[in-house]
Amino acid sequence: MKYLISIMVLILLLGCTKHPLKSAVDMNGSIWEESDKYGNHTVYEFFENGFLLHKKDSWNHKNKGKWSQQGESISIEINKGYANYSGTVRGDDISGNASNVKGLKWKWRFTRVN
Repeated sequence: MKYLISIMVLILLLGCTKHPLKSAVDMNGSIWEESDKYGNHTVYEFFENGFLLHKKDSWNHKNKGKWSQQGESISIEINKGYANYSGTVRGDDISGNASNVKGLKWKWRFTRVN
């Protein structure tokens, strides 16, 4: 009887969580873009194992970065830590806060391309 009551309590507790578990967007192989308030356009390509490439329209090369994801939370490191982004992935949008080694801070938003 105690076993049955324990099972029922567990089922009730699992069913009464405040926020249901959300499935995370798979970033592997995805491409995202950002346009900032100055008109700069940047494309971000997310690869397996946390590898990232990004390229601004005004550059002739791509910079490397790293990314990690835990559920809907994402962390991005650009150019060996020059800039760090943290944000939330929601469907076809990612947004959050960023800062760089010069002390600049800003809000950002990426939109999914593929």
